Amino acid sequence: KAEEHISSSHGDVDYAQASAELAKAIAQLRVIELTKKAM
Repeated sequence: KAEEHISSSHGDVDYAQASAELAKAIAQLRVIELTKKAM
């Protein structure tokens, strides 16, 4: 049970990191699109 808890919490950390990186990538794409429209 303890091992399962450790692995599941590690998965949550991986998911949080992945979603944070995804949000960062989306933000960068929006900035690029806005700069293209402004130019």
